[in-house]
Amino acid sequence: MQAHQDTSRSHFPANHGFYINIAGHRMGQPGRYYFPHESEGHPNSNVPGIADGEDGDYLTDVLTTKAISFIEEHLPGDAGQRLLL
Repeated sequence: MQAHQDTSRSHFPANHGFYINIAGHRMGQPGRYYFPHESEGHPNSNVPGIADGEDGDYLTDVLTTKAISFIEEHLPGDAGQRLLL
């Protein structure tokens, strides 16, 4: 098999016990690092789960904010749950 030919989703986090996946997709890199995080020429690189934002929002900052919010909302009451950032 050649690189980038696997179109299955068997390696996605949802298939390994994680119930939330923000911005994870098969291409591995975003269409753009600044909002909107989409690429007209390469729609497979569009970043899923991050539709809200303003022009110029940097992807790393958006993901950091979402991670902090998730931790504050879920982890104190969900001891023992898996978390992958």
